[in-house]
This record gives sequence, C-alpha cells and structure tokens, in this order.
Amino acid sequence: MTTYDVGGVRLPRPFQIRRVSHIGLNTVDAPAMLKCYRDHLGLRSTDSSENLANRLDPDGEHLTAEGAREMHFLRYGADHHQFVLMHRQLWSLIDPEHASVTINQLSWQVGNLAEVAGAVDYLGGEKQRILRSGRDMPGSNWHTYVLDPNGYTDELTFGMEQVGWDALSKPRTYWDSLRHRTFPDLPIPSEFAEVEGRPAGELGTGFRPQAEEEGYAVDGVLLARPFKVVGLGPFSIVVDDLDESLGFYRDLFGFQVRSRATHDGVDFAMLSCNSGHHALALYAPEVRERVGLPAGTSVFGVGFQVANHRQLLDAVAYLTDCGYAEVDVPAELVPGFSHVTHLRDPDGNLMQLYFHQRQLPPGADDGVPPSMVGPASSWPQTIDAPVDVFGGEIFMGPWG
Repeated sequence: MTTYDVGGVRLPRPFQIRRVSHIGLNTVDAPAMLKCYRDHLGLRSTDSSENLANRLDPDGEHLTAEGAREMHFLRYGADHHQFVLMHRQLWSLIDPEHASVTINQLSWQVGNLAEVAGAVDYLGGEKQRILRSGRDMPGSNWHTYVLDPNGYTDELTFGMEQVGWDALSKPRTYWDSLRHRTFPDLPIPSEFAEVEGRPAGELGTGFRPQAEEEGYAVDGVLLARPFKVVGLGPFSIVVDDLDESLGFYRDLFGFQVRSRATHDGVDFAMLSCNSGHHALALYAPEVRERVGLPAGTSVFGVGFQVANHRQLLDAVAYLTDCGYAEVDVPAELVPGFSHVTHLRDPDGNLMQLYFHQRQLPPGADDGVPPSMVGPASSWPQTIDAPVDVFGGEIFMGPWG
C-alpha cells in the first residue's frame, strides 16, 4: 500500500481533511435566500461578486431573474466565507452538464498548502475529474476542485482569508493580482508579504457590511438576534448511489464511516473527518419524499451550531417568528446530536440547528444516545451536561 509523508506522518493519501470549510448553494430565489441566511440566521456579508456573470453573460441575455448576476459570500466567524449563494441561472452557465444540481460546492479544509498541491497529483492519478486548481477571489483561498459521483463539486482548500476586527475584506483592487488560474510552483510568498507590497491607501477599501440594530442581550453581549451561530456543518446531501458515494468520500477523501443504517425505507450513512460525530451525511433519494424536500434537490440540509442550549431554544423561537417552519425529521435519520431541529429555508432545504454534537474517537458510533428532535418548544429549558459537551472546535473571537 502506497503511503505519503504528510508533515512527518505516514498517511494513505497526501492530504488529510481537518474540518468543513464552506458550502455553496444554487438557489432559485436569491433575494429570499439572502434574507433568510443573512438577515434572519445572522451570517454576515463579506463580499458579493458579479465577475462570473459579467464574463459569462455580458449582454444580460440569460441572467434575467432577480439576483441572478451576483454571488454572495457570507460568514459567521473570521473565515472570509463559510456560506455562498449563487442563482441557478448563473450556475447553469457555469456547468450546463449539471444544471439541476442545487449544491454549488462542498468545501473541506486540509492542513497546509502542500497538501492541496499533493491532492492535485493524487486525484489526477486516481483518474478523478479535476475541474480546476489554483486560487480564487474573493476569499484568496487555494484549492483544487473535483467532481463526486453525483456531479457535485467538492473542494479541498487551505489559506482562507481572515476578516479581522475592522470587518473589512481584501480590496477588490487585489483580486486580479492574487487570482491564480493554475496551481503555482511551491513555495510561494507569505500572505503578509503579498499585502506588504501593496499601496498603503488600498488597505481600508475592502467591503464592510452595514451595522445592525443590536436589541438582544445574549450572554453578556448585545446582538441583533437572540443567538449566535458559532459553527458550520454537518453537510447533509442526497446521493444517487450510496455505495458509490461512500467509495468516493471514504476511500478517496479519507472520511471515516460512523454508521450506516436504514430507517423507514431511507438508506443513509454518517461520515466523520475529526472528533465530531459526522461532518457529512449521505442519504438515498427516498429521503426527499420522507421529509418533504423539493423533487430532485441535492441538499437534505446544512448544519448550523449555536453557542449553547438556551440560544438554541431562542433561535428556533426567533426563526419560527420570522416565518420558517419546523420540519418533522425522525431522530433515527439524524443521529449524533444532543438536541437538533430543522427549519425549511425559502428553497425548501433544511436548516439544521443544534448546540451540541457528540464527540467520539475514530470508529463506529456504537452506544451513542439517540438525538432529541423537535419541536424545540417541547425541550426543557436546561439539560444535564453531556460528558463531551464542550468537546470539538470552539469559536474563536468576539460574537459581534
């Protein structure tokens, strides 16, 4: 068996996925989805871009729907973007072969730039369809993109731009010079050196979102909503062939299978890339009818972690007041959580809200207690602390 030296550790591939990075959705109603995820869920705008639309449809003949010309980049933390929205009209110009796919991309962070470079050769050697490799703007993260068996775009990425205390993203005047259409020879200059060479007057000209009225006291901080999103994932997707998809994500990408099961006629599998119960959930197509998803959708749901149990209760109450309905999802289909509920977004995808995901060593999830599902109004105001309640990634930095 071939092994690779990855930072002094022998691994079966030249990279190791550490965590979810970001997800992109192809939407049929861009204004409503932006209102949902930015104005109601509380993700911050970091940038918007018309570059692809201007290049692919300069005369405006094809992109006729409201919001079809702009991509929106949103975040909850310091990473430049953790959630991306693109209109399906624009997506159909980018990838006509997979125009019906509602996942724009599933992005996974590896440990360093050399791992991204190693993945380019490795995936090509495994005869995978590599879409492109290099560096995109905005966000300035290095990447390689590859298609999974369902036609979904997966990205291995490193080096996402970090947005600091001033909430400014990199100026647009940086975009052309920092973009790479192909992967460069390594090593490259540090990001500090890149910025050091730019005119000082440009530094303060990046995008900054508008301030919001902060009317809620949330655990000692005034915020615009009674909760704070502090984590992203898992990503839950619908796949055509569960065995084939498992072969891709387990054998090629290195995910570990926590569990595989069938409930109410739906086959599914939970996969992990770190100590969290799962970062990726694969569901057979029957799940669409079982939980009322749109016909043909690629997305079951996207997980959003809030800061604590009380905020989870407040988040569900706030979002239902905003008009998003809780959806009945059987606990058997969503293992690995303490308490979890699902609300439907304007496109019909599920927003999966939780506070605590079970933390486990590598291997199967034998003995994990079942998840408590909604309606959240039936949950207690306080819960006994699970033994692993403060495990996993922690949110770094201030909430506002």
